[in-house]
Amino acid sequence: MINEEDFIISNSNILALWQLIILTKRHETISVGSAIDIVLNSGIMGGGLPAKQGLILGKKCKLLSINESNLFSTSLCRNDIHPICDDVEPNIEVIRIIILKYMSLENYDWLLFYNDDPIIFKTFIPKGWVELFENAGLFDFEDIDVCNWWSQIFSRFQKYKEGQKIEIGKLGEKLTFEYEKKRLLNDDYNNVDFYVKWASLINDKYGYDILSIRGKLMSFGLSEKNTIRIEVKSSTLVSTSTFRFFISKNEWLVALENIHNYYIYCWAGANVDKQTANGPYIIPIVSLLEHIPVDKSDFCQWSECRVLLDINKASIITAL
Repeated sequence: MINEEDFIISNSNILALWQLIILTKRHETISVGSAIDIVLNSGIMGGGLPAKQGLILGKKCKLLSINESNLFSTSLCRNDIHPICDDVEPNIEVIRIIILKYMSLENYDWLLFYNDDPIIFKTFIPKGWVELFENAGLFDFEDIDVCNWWSQIFSRFQKYKEGQKIEIGKLGEKLTFEYEKKRLLNDDYNNVDFYVKWASLINDKYGYDILSIRGKLMSFGLSEKNTIRIEVKSSTLVSTSTFRFFISKNEWLVALENIHNYYIYCWAGANVDKQTANGPYIIPIVSLLEHIPVDKSDFCQWSECRVLLDINKASIITAL
């Protein structure tokens, strides 16, 4: 059984994917089992072609899909790959497209060392990736097509990171919304929709994400129905001793207007695929009052503050 989370792209996986793509082009309908058997019995690489890894690669790159145990090429594959198909072996253009789509899915620190001298660049790249790029001719930086390919990598990477941040942020908001509703239900508030609002879904200009009430857990001697405003911060990092987040000027000004009723809910180890995270760690904004910058000049003012916090120590409340 292959663990898709441990999957690593390789030249042999690309070759196996290519064979599967050819099969979906030749056959309107073919079962996954039949396609795997055909690739395994093709004789390529002495019968050692990793057909199942090729299938995983195709699914990850959204070039192949499975429906009712049948294998199909996606519209993306039909539009980008089929027109340049070579029935013998994948050409350079196809290999580059597959690598491009795969690299758009992950974060690669070694991209920081991209250099017009391939010898220097190679020293920072894992060996497996060097072999992939060499096979695809992607170190020929005098070739305009190669330079354009790398430009696409950085463009797609930026879009991926922006999209990932949005997904992680929405996950934290969703978990907070569900947590607040559960918390108030435990406090015997029957119609929690009266009290818990996902504010950022209505408008992202409020300066907070969730509107709720104190309830029993957060009353601290005040009325349980006192309104609280919640800003949500989420991170994929599991560490809670060095939790990082940003506070915008707008968020901080709204917090100052509601200094004793504004809280930050922190979620660590956010996993978008599993829709899970550790938390919430609830931080009263008043505890950060002495640590946020103060504008002292009309010439230069802060717009966003980066906070590094041990949320284990700063949190006043643990999760249900």
